[in-house]
Amino acid sequence: MQLLDFAQYPLDIYSHALRVILTFVVPIGFIAFYPSAWVLREGFQLYLPLAAGLALLFGGGGYGLWQRGLRRYRSAGH
Repeated sequence: MQLLDFAQYPLDIYSHALRVILTFVVPIGFIAFYPSAWVLREGFQLYLPLAAGLALLFGGGGYGLWQRGLRRYRSAGH
């Protein structure tokens, strides 16, 4: 939950390394910063397709892991 404190401020104030971490490792930037920057600032229009692509990638990966877990699941009484 403390990572969400980073979403209170624009990513522009953080160092480049921290910006990369907050964008690609822990995608707080795609949740809070980039959608609002796309609406309010010039030059951020190219991030919208990137955000959509990453959402599909992470969503598909999560769905694949879920399906793998369901195939390997054994109930306690089984």
